[in-house]
Amino acid sequence: MATVKTAHGRYESYIAIAEESSFGSAVSDSAAMKKLDVIGGNTPSFNPEYYEDTALRNAGKNIVDIDHYYSTANGLWQRYQIPDFIAPADILAEFLYGAVQTVSEAGTSPYSKTYSLDGTTDPNFSSNQGYFMTVLVKHPQASESQKLTSCVVENLRIRFSPDNGGRAVCSATVRTGKGWTATSNPTGTHSFSSVVAPNFHNSTSTLTINGLDMVWYSLELNIQSRYDWIGYSNGVADNYKYLGSTINVSAVVKYDSNSDAFLRSKASDINSLSLIIGSSGSAGYFSVQCNNTVLKDVTTDTGDDETVEKLNLEMELMLKASASDTIDFAITDGVDHAW
Repeated sequence: MATVKTAHGRYESYIAIAEESSFGSAVSDSAAMKKLDVIGGNTPSFNPEYYEDTALRNAGKNIVDIDHYYSTANGLWQRYQIPDFIAPADILAEFLYGAVQTVSEAGTSPYSKTYSLDGTTDPNFSSNQGYFMTVLVKHPQASESQKLTSCVVENLRIRFSPDNGGRAVCSATVRTGKGWTATSNPTGTHSFSSVVAPNFHNSTSTLTINGLDMVWYSLELNIQSRYDWIGYSNGVADNYKYLGSTINVSAVVKYDSNSDAFLRSKASDINSLSLIIGSSGSAGYFSVQCNNTVLKDVTTDTGDDETVEKLNLEMELMLKASASDTIDFAITDGVDHAW
């Protein structure tokens, strides 16, 4: 058999997503999907998990017999790690919904989204509540693309830094209990978002902690969400159970008379945190509001001859039930998602 003389470059593969309308049903191969603007052109293949039994049996031989080998992917969560990508406001809106599973969308332009976490969010996915998406790993060979069904977001990192021009950069781990296909042959229109990404360089951006305004250099949100597998049906889950989220914030701020008290505040409630990027009436707006913030760690960065001294703050956002608190995110993207 002759070798194949053609080859494919790294930029011929890509990742695309689409919100599903029916839990357990991936969007069709002909459906339109949104490409992710992955930094560096890295499109990792989906590598499924399998249960494997390779134990020796009492068969009079000391090497495993192929007839005794057993493997299955049934009953297992499947995960896919999406590398860093530039996050336009509409794409960010979908991933954030997929992570915290609650949103309220304004009915008119610019379609602002509010995500209020009060500790009671409990969507019934099997009744098409909450957010779940199809994730496509598009490969150039026909019928070799991988499509994951009804993915939720297990981990979401949202990062703002001078890298990439100050634009929002995300990475995510998605998981599915509804299976996948390894032989997808997508034919629909797949395009990048035309919506602006939140950018703390190109807009009014404020970070206020404990009522004090910070001069800030970078910030990262890490949302870790928990899910459980409910029921079995032909090897896949009947439903998922959202068990809540843990939200951590890492920020680098200038060491000055507004921030110096944090050096004495480790393991303390430093009260409110407010991050605002852009204007709520315009696409590209992003905000985080929390009234109870615990400072988990603080370290100094003395810099060098060309930089000022900074503080690295590690914080966790929490609720206070007695005060009917919420942790609030907001995004404006100018897109009607019909949420």
